[in-house]
Amino acid sequence: MLRKGLLFLLVLVLSVNLAFALTPNNGNSTKGKLPIPCKAIGPDDEFSALDFPATYYPPLYTDVIGEVITAGYTWYDIQHNSSCGRQIQIDDPGNVHISWMKGFEAGAITRHIFYQAVTPTGGLVFTTPDTGVQVDVLNRAGFTTLALYSGGNAVPNFHQGAGGDYNFHTAIGMDIFPLGGIFIVEEPPWVFEPGGDDMEVIWPHIAADRNDRFHMFSTFNPPAAGNVHGHYYSRATFSWTEYRFLFNGPQELVSM
Repeated sequence: MLRKGLLFLLVLVLSVNLAFALTPNNGNSTKGKLPIPCKAIGPDDEFSALDFPATYYPPLYTDVIGEVITAGYTWYDIQHNSSCGRQIQIDDPGNVHISWMKGFEAGAITRHIFYQAVTPTGGLVFTTPDTGVQVDVLNRAGFTTLALYSGGNAVPNFHQGAGGDYNFHTAIGMDIFPLGGIFIVEEPPWVFEPGGDDMEVIWPHIAADRNDRFHMFSTFNPPAAGNVHGHYYSRATFSWTEYRFLFNGPQELVSM
């Protein structure tokens, strides 16, 4: 009889403990609860702008494999807007070609496309004070991608503008010598509105095919937020007898 009583008491204690274990905790525990945002963000919320640093940010390297080579500098950590493509190409001998958008100061009021090359032994080809050479030929340029000619010539693609109220336009450059850093820059035929105003077709992406044809894909920057961004295609080859690009015609609208 005593054994039956002890067994009943043990079962009762275990049952009570199990009941408490399965009861939801309404205290401070977050286990099993969905996260709750601290504040809902609405269309009228305002956010303060970040201050620009006084100097370049130091490079942050984590688990680096191999040797780190500084090819150039910029104040722009966001190198692409809308179109993102290659900025580094490697030719058959093993030279590394690099193009980037260089902001010269805080706020990047001065902004140009720069080019650098690194030899297979790790040496910089251009060791000017700016570390690299400027590609574009106007007052302001940005958002570059890079292709290679079959002979090892760098072919950067970007957009440039004269500044002020003038629109930016897609541009393409050809290094006239492999690793030369001397660029011929031209713009594909502009795109115009029905009323005759030129359209800002920018943010290009480039690719080269095996026949040294350069395919460019750019995006229309509409004057007002929310308007349609059309996408435009153009193609070019380079004439080594005329030292200029030969375009297939006007930039063609391919998607809306």
